[in-house]
Amino acid sequence: MESNPSLLLRISTAAGGKMYTDDPDELAKQASSGDLYRMPPVQSKSLQNVWYWLLLLTGVGLFFDVAVRRIAVDPAEAAALVTTKWELLRGIRAEEPKVVMLDRLKSRKEQVAESLEKGKAARRFEGGDAPVQAPPSAAEAPAPGTRPPPRPPSAPKVAPDAEGQAADYASRLLRAKRRAMQERDKDKDQK
Repeated sequence: MESNPSLLLRISTAAGGKMYTDDPDELAKQASSGDLYRMPPVQSKSLQNVWYWLLLLTGVGLFFDVAVRRIAVDPAEAAALVTTKWELLRGIRAEEPKVVMLDRLKSRKEQVAESLEKGKAARRFEGGDAPVQAPPSAAEAPAPGTRPPPRPPSAPKVAPDAEGQAADYASRLLRAKRRAMQERDKDKDQK
């Protein structure tokens, strides 16, 4: 196996290298000069990621996309505003007082408050002194042409004791619990 000097010569000339002979004196001279292990010419490029910049550009684009879709700009008002500001800069027109705009905002606020109050009053239920009863369900409703059955009498109301009115919540609860226990015991005895 031998080296291919013609191939090596072509490779070294294409890469910008040099050929040295096998003479030990010449090799020692080249090694001591420092030319043998020289740095290659700087041709490398520093590659950087682009996705950071693309992400930033996408975020800015999203912001402006949402702004264009959501913020309604009236071209006539924008043109009038630009004209007014331009005239103010040139000194043609004196600045208008902002009180007019505040008065307009206050009157609009009052109008909205009145309309909201009217809406609340229309929705508000103001019942009288009569007790409210739930409407009958479909199963309880009488058939057309028949008389509804009479209602059962309501449960008798228990009048509070004179001493119970003055008692606190816990004592009233204790008495109610005792009464419930007595009624339960009576029901067991009857069975």
